[in-house]
Amino acid sequence: MADRDYVYKREEPEYKVLIDLGIFTVPDNYNDKTCVKDFKQEFNDEVFLDRDLSDEHAKEACGVKIKPGDKFHAYIYEYISEVWSISSGDIIRFLRKNNFSLLEVKGIILAYSQKKDLIPKSRDYYYSLGDSSFLPVWLNFQQKMFLISYQSVDGYHYKGALFFAFKSVN
Repeated sequence: MADRDYVYKREEPEYKVLIDLGIFTVPDNYNDKTCVKDFKQEFNDEVFLDRDLSDEHAKEACGVKIKPGDKFHAYIYEYISEVWSISSGDIIRFLRKNNFSLLEVKGIILAYSQKKDLIPKSRDYYYSLGDSSFLPVWLNFQQKMFLISYQSVDGYHYKGALFFAFKSVN
């Protein structure tokens, strides 16, 4: 076989559901235009949000319009392949291929507000991706408080990386 006939085939990254957070319903008092501000006010004592995460950022990053009554099944997936690292783009392709919604920070705040007891308080980063950037927003537990940010993330992930996946059930 001549060198020019060789075709490199990259294996697909492997993922598994680590935690099934179940279904959450967007509450009646949810306002898509002020959801980040409202979350900051409600959970100010237990969650620190990076100052760069705003309602404008959330509007640009979220792949779908969310309204009260919408339902999403939330999962935390783990990247389990051992061979290579993956990019945020690889995760986004997986999410889109499997019809997950890219909710980014809105997904984190909705999942946290309704399912926080199911999210382990660990130093692991729980990523959530959106439409506007390959830099994911992340949730992490440090110094007795959850943090939500997208600072200091390079967009590459290694075995054990965790990320949220949200499937619409409307």
